[in-house]
Amino acid sequence: MLDAYDQVEIGLDGVHVGERQSELGVDVVCKQIDNFYVEFAKCETGWKYMRSFKNPDLLEPYLDQINIDGLGI
Repeated sequence: MLDAYDQVEIGLDGVHVGERQSELGVDVVCKQIDNFYVEFAKCETGWKYMRSFKNPDLLEPYLDQINIDGLGI
């Protein structure tokens, strides 16, 4: 319901999950906000909203970046 600017502003305050390059070569950042995830694509003028999702399977591109060494697993 928020406009695109407010979506990006709120999303950038989320918990950083990881970064990747999209299939188009665009830098993408993933953030967790409450119970969903948001990916933002970098464009010439700053960050632009790309997509939001709840399905944890879509986190696959970020899993190798998550450090679990301190969890004692």
